[in-house]
Amino acid sequence: MKSEVEEWCGRVAVFGVDMLVDYGLISKDDFEKATAIVAEEIHVRLCLNDYPPQFPSRKTNPKE
Repeated sequence: MKSEVEEWCGRVAVFGVDMLVDYGLISKDDFEKATAIVAEEIHVRLCLNDYPPQFPSRKTNPKE
C-alpha cells in the first residue's frame, strides 16, 4: 500500500509526464512507465529533504 506522500508524488508526476507526451517527447505507450519513474524520483527527493523554498503566505500583505 502506498503512503500519502507516494500517492502525491504520483499525482504530480502525471502532470509532468502528460506535458512531455503532449510535446511528443514521450510516447503515449510509455506514459505509465514514465509516470512511475518520475514519481519515484520525486519521492526520493522528498526523502532527502529536498523541498522547494517556502512561499510567502497568500494572506500576507506585502505592503505591510
